[in-house]
Amino acid sequence: MLRVQIDNNIINTQPEGLDELAFNIAFDFNLRTILKETESELTFYGDGYDYLYKSFLANSYEGSHTIIIEKNQGSAWVQIWSGLVFIADINIDLGNKSARLRVQDATYDSLIASGVKIEVGLFAQFTKNDEPIDATPTVQTIDLINPPSNTIPAVGLNSGMTNTPIYDCAMFTIIFAYLSQTMRLLFKVITLIILPMLMTLLMP
Repeated sequence: MLRVQIDNNIINTQPEGLDELAFNIAFDFNLRTILKETESELTFYGDGYDYLYKSFLANSYEGSHTIIIEKNQGSAWVQIWSGLVFIADINIDLGNKSARLRVQDATYDSLIASGVKIEVGLFAQFTKNDEPIDATPTVQTIDLINPPSNTIPAVGLNSGMTNTPIYDCAMFTIIFAYLSQTMRLLFKVITLIILPMLMTLLMP
């Protein structure tokens, strides 16, 4: 059994498409990173629609919502997905009172990939929403790793070594396996097809 939270508010009316929700893990050669994508959509009715529609009236097209999907493990609800949806990407249908959206992965890489096609002039003075652009950059501190102390306890040879998050280890394994498979395939193409063709052309 699954349930959805929007901005930490539990939605009682289960959205349509939740049972068919699926995600794909793909390697983006342009960004050189692993992306988690989904082609599935969720359609909210009832209290889910009410929440999203009221947010749209209050914020127009600005802002976003955090979507959390949890699974019932018997004694507790366990989070299995945390994503993001921009208000501008929500399709509101006033006729049947529904809100259709596609959940987006909230990692930095996915957010960059979703906006990589947006063009912005280097000397533009206003945004597309007619908001002035401040020429003075704002410095933001981003914590990529959250633990209070990112060091292994001072025990034996591991004293003072920096931890590596499990997520990064898993992504490295996937990338290595993907690239290894690609290189093996390329090697087979070269040895079985290209080299024999070259040998044939070079033979007198």
